[in-house]
Amino acid sequence: MKSRATWLLTALAVWGCKKDPAPAPAATSTAPPQVASASAPAPSAEPPPAGADSAGVVRLEAEVGVGDELGYAVATAGERVAVTAYKRKGKTDEAHPGSVFVFKLGAGKPEREAELTVDGSHQIGNSVAFDGSVLLVGALYDAGKAAETGAAYAFSVESSGWSKAQKLSAADSKPDDSFGIGVALVGGTLVVANSREAGGSLYTFERDKSGFAAKKALPFRHQNGPAEAIAAGGDWVVAEALHAPTERLDVRLQVLASESRALAHWTPVHLHLGAEDVGARVVLLEGRAIEPGRQARVQLQLDRPIAALRGDRFIVRDQSALRTIGGGAVIDAFAPPSRRRREQRLAALAALELPTPAQALAALLALEPPAGIATRSFATLWNLPEAPMQALLAEVPHRSMAEGATQLLFAPAQIERYGAAVTEQLAAHHRRKPDSPGLTQEQLQRAVRDKPAGAIFALLLRELVRGGAIKRSGPHLSLASHSAALQGAERQLWERLKPWLDEGGIHPPRLSDMLQRDRTLRRDQVLRVLERLQRMGNVHPVGAEYFIQTTHLLALATQAWEIAQADPNKRLNVRELRERTGISRHLSVPLVEYFDAIGLTKRDEIGRHFRRDPRQVLDG
Repeated sequence: MKSRATWLLTALAVWGCKKDPAPAPAATSTAPPQVASASAPAPSAEPPPAGADSAGVVRLEAEVGVGDELGYAVATAGERVAVTAYKRKGKTDEAHPGSVFVFKLGAGKPEREAELTVDGSHQIGNSVAFDGSVLLVGALYDAGKAAETGAAYAFSVESSGWSKAQKLSAADSKPDDSFGIGVALVGGTLVVANSREAGGSLYTFERDKSGFAAKKALPFRHQNGPAEAIAAGGDWVVAEALHAPTERLDVRLQVLASESRALAHWTPVHLHLGAEDVGARVVLLEGRAIEPGRQARVQLQLDRPIAALRGDRFIVRDQSALRTIGGGAVIDAFAPPSRRRREQRLAALAALELPTPAQALAALLALEPPAGIATRSFATLWNLPEAPMQALLAEVPHRSMAEGATQLLFAPAQIERYGAAVTEQLAAHHRRKPDSPGLTQEQLQRAVRDKPAGAIFALLLRELVRGGAIKRSGPHLSLASHSAALQGAERQLWERLKPWLDEGGIHPPRLSDMLQRDRTLRRDQVLRVLERLQRMGNVHPVGAEYFIQTTHLLALATQAWEIAQADPNKRLNVRELRERTGISRHLSVPLVEYFDAIGLTKRDEIGRHFRRDPRQVLDG
């Protein structure tokens, strides 16, 4: 067997030292002592442990070979220190089972308590966690249920010594998973991470009668791709609903009275929030500067996203991180990028500074924000689980509208006022044009002055339709009591034309063909009836020659929508529409132009894209 030299590990640290230990010399072919160091500051009033040198450094000795990577990972618990050598060789130079050395610091010289190994393992010790009773060691290159999936090993401290290791692996192991790349111990729960593209999973294990049993697998995402550790500085493990990283924080900042100058707009700072240290710029929301000893609302624009919630405390230091400038608390962790100094926005921040969620929500609703208040965002900001949030909604009067999973809150009077404005505008239109089927959504939105934001306006109309205040007929909206119908000779003429349009379906006859079909028809009379039907929403003029009934137009628009949805750029290919539907070129060109005219589609530099689902426009 190859002879082993004695190697040294400088571990643990310095009690009250004033300078770092001298760096160790690099290993050479003559195999000088290998020295690694790790330091953790402790109060200077505490005496150094027994065996420490004049600099307060404890030297821990272990016999290892060249390249065994002694000191790759270190963990401490009480008087015990665990040090890994994850490339420690086995009986042959090709085998690298790895080892974990446990040292005990007593009254005298530190002694090596145990060398923990596992038969058949491969490179244990790339990560380690220790709580005094359980030692958890990662082995990311070990074999779990598939080749090189990684593993973790748990050792327990018993009265008779150290227990035999229990191997832990993931139930969903895959090759190259790197299970064990990070480990942690949290209140008796073992946590092991693997690393996959754009994140990985955290696996928890808890003790039962037979050892440690797997409990949960928690997928997580990481902004920098695969995770390399569980406890990277500043990283939080959160429930899916709380995963809301932010790059802008609206805060109340207090500048220290000891500062020599006022804090100016756009000052670069270091933000310290929780374990995070991130660069930021100070954007003043009120005033031109913050004098020493004063406070004000500011927005912090961060260099990268972090996790934060309302009420989180923070400090800011200067750009070199040598001097503390001040500190404060987060008001809104999801601050807007623009219009941040407007009166409405500052009033919203004042509402969020109120002490309870109920007071804050009531004050926000009283401001009547045109876009409403997103329930989930409010719950996340205040860190409210589902049950407390539902109790809050039961306490605070509000009206809600939903779009998919998004629920928006409004003040009751706000929705009533919006609804009244819509019905009043429709009533005025019906008085002016009693034979008109109503107004389209775009026409109504332009006509109503007191209204919410565009996307919210569509939700408002949907709620009014559901409530029976208004009705939709094709693209037109009208009061529920309004009725437009043909009378007398016009009705008789329509009864002659309608069967021809029904027969054509999505291939309507041209106007000139209908006039040729029945020479008793007069062009001006036919056009007058078709124009009346157009205002009623029953037919649609496509070009100068075609009139298509609403049901048939919806069928064509739906097929066009499906073609655009299947396109990589979400653009409509007119030639593919012709081939799919069998319509002629004479119809296809004015058809897509009509889609543009009614606001269903819009052309840009790439092509023609749909602005909304055809069923929202044409399905009454």
